[in-house]
Amino acid sequence: MASNKKGIKRCMDNDKKMMEKAVNEGGVVISRCHAGLVDMVVPILAEGETLGFIFGGQVSDRELSEATFKDVLKRTSD
Repeated sequence: MASNKKGIKRCMDNDKKMMEKAVNEGGVVISRCHAGLVDMVVPILAEGETLGFIFGGQVSDRELSEATFKDVLKRTSD
């Protein structure tokens, strides 16, 4: 749902927080983004060094109503 500058920034901010948490905790992080979708990040570690991340998500674990979509669009519109 990140189709504009505001939405993209919110997605990137969420990704950054998840990466920081994954590095600090050394494991998988699963969270819900501003749009109500489920995201996850897995750190790629070798000998204590973070080499990168695997991202997945932008999926819903529940039925999303038209009202939910309208609310997200209203909150992320430029």
